[in-house]
Amino acid sequence: MWMTDGHYEPIFKAKSFGLYQMGACHLTISLGESYDDGFCYKFIAAIIPAVAP
Repeated sequence: MWMTDGHYEPIFKAKSFGLYQMGACHLTISLGESYDDGFCYKFIAAIIPAVAP
């Protein structure tokens, strides 16, 4: 799923492909506008840690 969170996006882009654990968190999921293929896609708009880092 694509992510647009301004804080976490560069952190994950700097890592190699794989699975990473963040601990408990809340995700804000948004539905984007219609794409060229006529479909709308979900993306992660924000990641909110459940416990302050």
